[in-house]
Amino acid sequence: MDAIDIMTRSVITVTPETPVLKIAQLMSEHRISGIPVVDSQEGLVGLVTEGDLLRRTELHTERPSKGLIAAIFLGRREAEAFISAHGTTANDVMSADVVAIAPDTTVRQIANIFERRGIRRVPVIDNGSLVGIVSRADVIRALAAGSAAQRNPSLDDRKIRDSVMAKFATLPFGPRSRARVTVQNGVVTLWGLLGSSEERRALQIAAAEIPGVASVVDQTYELAPPFGVASRLKRALTVIGREEP
Repeated sequence: MDAIDIMTRSVITVTPETPVLKIAQLMSEHRISGIPVVDSQEGLVGLVTEGDLLRRTELHTERPSKGLIAAIFLGRREAEAFISAHGTTANDVMSADVVAIAPDTTVRQIANIFERRGIRRVPVIDNGSLVGIVSRADVIRALAAGSAAQRNPSLDDRKIRDSVMAKFATLPFGPRSRARVTVQNGVVTLWGLLGSSEERRALQIAAAEIPGVASVVDQTYELAPPFGVASRLKRALTVIGREEP
């Protein structure tokens, strides 16, 4: 199984000029912990993560100055810390030293990268452009869905997954959805955290409409208010098949 089989294709991105507060709003709205920064040609230039936004003057969490001695010997680091805390755009706060992978990077290689570098997500680059992103959760989902067939997906399974993700992107709520998709022998499994039972059912129906889909297995979670309360996470296993004509 390669990155292309598990990556998220509909990636929320920003430009170097995007305001920091807008980035924070996108992270909160889409419930993501990192956003790639791209240029006008969709080339990856950086990555903004939750860690990059923890030390902010708006939150009064910026690191205190280490004094005159630090200013003399660590002037560059002190300046970088100030920019991160007070900067107003993605260019000010992003990490420019970003590890990226190719679509054919294997899941094993991705797991090694996560472990060695202590990172949680890695962008996928093809011909110089950002085409997806793989998180640790995507790797775990691949493990959960894994069999010999899933570890080496057929071309048909890849086409079905591409079609399902493309279909989701056209739905009014699709781009906001946190659904993830794996496909094994025509069986589509939905994963992730969704906002309502209606959204879950709509995604099930949309996936089942794709030619070649044998059935849809729903392994998603539903978040009921108040937001963030673990006891409010609802999970249900739903299996539906294509209706006979």
